[in-house]
Amino acid sequence: MNRRTTLFLIICNEFCERFCYYGLRSLLFSFSREEYNFTTKESTMTLHFFVSMSYLFTLLGGLLSDMFLGRYNTIVALSSLYLTGTSLLTYCSVVSASPRLLMASLLMIAVGTGGIKPCVAAFGGDQFGVDETQDLRKFFNFFYFAINIGSMVSTVLTPVMSDTTCFGKNSCYPLAFGASSTLLGASIILFVIGTNLYVIKPAKKEQFSRSFRSLAQNVKKLLWRQDGHDEKTSTLQTASEAVSEACEEDDKKKTLKILRILGPAVLFWALYDQQSSSWIEQGSKMDSRQRILGHDIDILPSQMQAFNSVFILLFIPMFSKLVYPLLGRIGILSSPEEKMGAGIVLASLSFFCSGYIEYKITLAESVGQKLSILWQVPQYVIVTAGEIMLNVTGMEYMYAEAPETMKSLVLSMWLLTVTAGNLLVMGITLLDPIALVSSRTHDMWSFIMYGIAGLAASRYMFQASRPI
Repeated sequence: MNRRTTLFLIICNEFCERFCYYGLRSLLFSFSREEYNFTTKESTMTLHFFVSMSYLFTLLGGLLSDMFLGRYNTIVALSSLYLTGTSLLTYCSVVSASPRLLMASLLMIAVGTGGIKPCVAAFGGDQFGVDETQDLRKFFNFFYFAINIGSMVSTVLTPVMSDTTCFGKNSCYPLAFGASSTLLGASIILFVIGTNLYVIKPAKKEQFSRSFRSLAQNVKKLLWRQDGHDEKTSTLQTASEAVSEACEEDDKKKTLKILRILGPAVLFWALYDQQSSSWIEQGSKMDSRQRILGHDIDILPSQMQAFNSVFILLFIPMFSKLVYPLLGRIGILSSPEEKMGAGIVLASLSFFCSGYIEYKITLAESVGQKLSILWQVPQYVIVTAGEIMLNVTGMEYMYAEAPETMKSLVLSMWLLTVTAGNLLVMGITLLDPIALVSSRTHDMWSFIMYGIAGLAASRYMFQASRPI
């Protein structure tokens, strides 16, 4: 009974926290444009900077957790900072505070949400024994369900809240941000309630330090091998250590396997996270007024992201019970690396769809019409299937392969690929390599460029399935 209660509290905590994060994230692009008069490029940069920082600080959370505070204390401390940031953002939306105060609130939120991200997943894993692999897999599936239910509900409700009137304005971002902040406060309360029921593992600084040195050696080893040098003649020191410490050698192989998949994952997130920027911008050029079942309904561009969460909830059991067993019977995509490679391919295909839709938008505009926003649904279906294959597989893979003393840090490394992907989008947005193309087809070629880059990255993910 205690096990069910603890897991229920952890999953409820994750639902509330994800509602808050995705509620803020889904509105940030439009909020910065409407309330702070940012340009489209500035809003895109702000959104991707916020997302990249939210994942960059996963490293801080992993280090604090594994070296100093332990997972439980790290979650409580950084959640409190997170709540302070959301409260400040709500204040900014009421009084239209300076952009500096807005950025300060976003930074506090990024530190908080990023810091707790690897800790909550690992803390949930701590509640299981080493021989409970099946139960652990079920927990991660439920955990991912909670993330996406929170995301789905918030991306449907918070745009509706922001679209009402309050404080003499035609929008009501204070209501949307305030509701998100309230749910975050509830998530902290839910988590603290179960304190006496949890398995709480202390930080192990000395063991972490040894594992971290092993990780650093493996980074050097991987780079050395990529330069074409012979692994056997590179260093006598690592060979002697491997002979004397078999367990450490096993950790080295695991970290090498982990390092090989991080680079390709960056390109996936560069594509995936443009749901909150480029795809919203594309949706703003489309007809949001739809007649469904005899009723006229306005589907806001920021609400389209809810399709991602809906399809995730449908696809997780479908892939687990149908798609993966079928692929296993015909002998393809059997390894985690191959599944993740297929996920990147699907993300690339979704961007080719986006490019085609951009072409259709241009044709419709040339005759004074607007394309229905529901044309975006197929790209959400495809990118969501890619997310299932890459991210769900990746989370389980990282936790299973990580050395025992570095699970939070290794999960942080996985989440850092999101940071790198968003920084890549920022760099490309700033440099704008498609600028030489005419303005009418600029967005179409931009989507195609990202799709081609994703296909190139998928090749390296497939290669990572080869033995070390």
